[in-house]
Amino acid sequence: MSKNYSFRFESILNLKDKVEESKKNEFGLAVRKLDLEKNNLNLLKDQRQEMIESFNIKSKNITTVQEYRNLSNNLQILDKNINRQKSIIMRHESEVDKCKVALINAKRETKIFQKIKENDLIDFKYMESKHEEMLIDHFVSFKSSKK
Repeated sequence: MSKNYSFRFESILNLKDKVEESKKNEFGLAVRKLDLEKNNLNLLKDQRQEMIESFNIKSKNITTVQEYRNLSNNLQILDKNINRQKSIIMRHESEVDKCKVALINAKRETKIFQKIKENDLIDFKYMESKHEEMLIDHFVSFKSSKK
């Protein structure tokens, strides 16, 4: 082969690879944040369950209405925190979905340029083989005409 193959969009393909890698990192970070928030929600739910169990145990010994009110208020505050945590999780799920779509689009763009590169390489090899055939034919015809 007379020359080496060089892809005309190599710099764009490299850029697309970097963008795809960046989107992968963003997606991974968003998933980790979501997992952290889900763990926080589970902790709050565990606290709530412990509080209910504690409330049931203490309710047998509680004699004043004020003590019932305090336990009830603490439970309401914890329920508000759980609801707030659920809304935080919903926001993080939305962010994960956005990152996922961006990653899919980046992968799609990268694959497009990779496919173009594959097709260009096939065309290059075909043209090189045609060129070699033409040179061989020319060489053979030159030799035969010399005789």
